[in-house]
Amino acid sequence: MSDLSNIFAAAWSKSGATGAIATDEPAGGRVLLLAGSPAYPLARTVPMPEVAGYETGAIGFRIFDLTAQGMEALKPETVSLVRQDAQTGRLSFGLGRIVVEGRCAIDAKPDPVIPVDFAGSLLDLSDMPQAAGGDASAAADPEKEQWLNQAREQRTELAKSTNGSTLLATYYEHNEAFNDLFSQSPGFVSQWQNGGVTKEMSRDTSAALQQRSTINAKTYSNNLNYNYNSFSQQATVATALAVMATAYDEGTPEYQKYANASTATAGFSTMVTQVTGNAQSTTVPMTSVEIHNTVAKAPNPTLPTILFEDVKKAYNIDPQSGGGSFTSDVSGFELDEATRARIQSVAAAVRKDLAENAAIVGRPLFESGCRAELDGIAFSLTWRRERGRVRIVEAQVTLPAFALDIDDESWIGEAGERARERLGSLQFLHSALEGWIEQGVRAHVLPRTAAILSDIIVNA
Repeated sequence: MSDLSNIFAAAWSKSGATGAIATDEPAGGRVLLLAGSPAYPLARTVPMPEVAGYETGAIGFRIFDLTAQGMEALKPETVSLVRQDAQTGRLSFGLGRIVVEGRCAIDAKPDPVIPVDFAGSLLDLSDMPQAAGGDASAAADPEKEQWLNQAREQRTELAKSTNGSTLLATYYEHNEAFNDLFSQSPGFVSQWQNGGVTKEMSRDTSAALQQRSTINAKTYSNNLNYNYNSFSQQATVATALAVMATAYDEGTPEYQKYANASTATAGFSTMVTQVTGNAQSTTVPMTSVEIHNTVAKAPNPTLPTILFEDVKKAYNIDPQSGGGSFTSDVSGFELDEATRARIQSVAAAVRKDLAENAAIVGRPLFESGCRAELDGIAFSLTWRRERGRVRIVEAQVTLPAFALDIDDESWIGEAGERARERLGSLQFLHSALEGWIEQGVRAHVLPRTAAILSDIIVNA
């Protein structure tokens, strides 16, 4: 190792031993990664044990109290710290063995009909194996597997920049609200599918990523182009989440969760326009590489501050009247008559589903522990010296292959067997777990890294 690399390794060890550089690490060295996930749907019409009080139900899987231990364990031999010039440089290093532990539960509800497998391959649950006949496991859809793999790749590329990482953190912040929407409102899912246009766009986006060609250049079977459909979809999601928020009393955690997700979704449209120039009625053709570069170089691509009252007014969300004709426009929201009509239809569909689901309450059937070990999480970052400190410009985090071990010995009966079968194919769960771990590692390790680099480079 170079002298700088040795100095960094020694400073890392010293900061962990003496607390000279604050890391906000809780007692016992455990860092909370996730307080609790939503219950991701697994299967329908599963025979329930007698204790459930009903014959068949839908089962879901959730993780809670997920923590990590060992993020202070640097592998000194992996450190490489080099200057590129007087103001910039690169740093790479790896961490030692990290243990991730948490609790998991199989929840059950009495026979709800949830048509989207949001936890796995986005297949219609009517195509999923059910208790009354059918194969024990659904055959994977190669096309959807490819889309999921590409989504993971794009997430990794986006996370390489500080701006992209910030946007991903915003997505994860509201992921539970998005999952609730897709799993609780089949009426919304039907609207979101948009007569097959959403699948057409997914297929074209996949091809554009493979060919490194323009993503947003096509017109679809509804005679509307990519940008029009994309911005319209964002309006429908923001509308649906706003309806879900107003189903609860203002100030409650549920109200705030869905209201925050709604304003974030509405704000994302505004941010996209500000950063890329694209809007529902304006197309600036871009490839995936151009999108990533634009996001990385944007001066401050944060979501604009949008009041939930403005979202409700713009999308005509009135829980007392149930909606009605639009009476006024709200600054910052671009809504033509077709979009207005569509979001009114979405709002009505979500209200209907919420009313039908009001009496359905899930309860845990089984609870158990879960654990994963990761050895060799790798960091590769660039840094810049500015205004008396070191700022991390870009950071890539690479997780090693790992498996989540679940203590499922207590999962008995057909419900337990069905849960085991489905968990084996939950691609989304592993991807979500990777995201939770990566975000937790970034939040814990990067501030400490920047502080050590500032101490070494500025004071050298």
